[in-house]
Amino acid sequence: MQFNESPTIEQLRELQKLLSENLEKNGIQNIYGEDDPFYLLAEDAGVSLGIATINLGSEEAELYKLYVPPTHARKGVGTALVKKAIEILQKNQIKELHIEIAGESHDFWNRIVENREIRIYAPNKFGILLDEH
Repeated sequence: MQFNESPTIEQLRELQKLLSENLEKNGIQNIYGEDDPFYLLAEDAGVSLGIATINLGSEEAELYKLYVPPTHARKGVGTALVKKAIEILQKNQIKELHIEIAGESHDFWNRIVENREIRIYAPNKFGILLDEH
């Protein structure tokens, strides 16, 4: 699996099409971010496996969307995307990654934050502290 920090508009459209075809199974409606988001694409041999859409601030970021198509779900793609995003954000001195849980992803996020310091903001909103790890 490789990571692409500058996916093409065609790659984004391909994933959006897959999402649109599976709306009833997802908690999100689209992969696009607001303003000027950072997209992190996971791919293998030219096949898009999933995407993380991140809104960046000066010291904080928000994981705005995380989408893995059903054909690639439960194969570690989402975990790999989040870990790579955290690595990139840490290198850019981002101190906290904000996340809002949607759908049935509670178990996934419990595994992601298992050994990390977090701040709880609301029942489904939290931040992963990045400057400590």
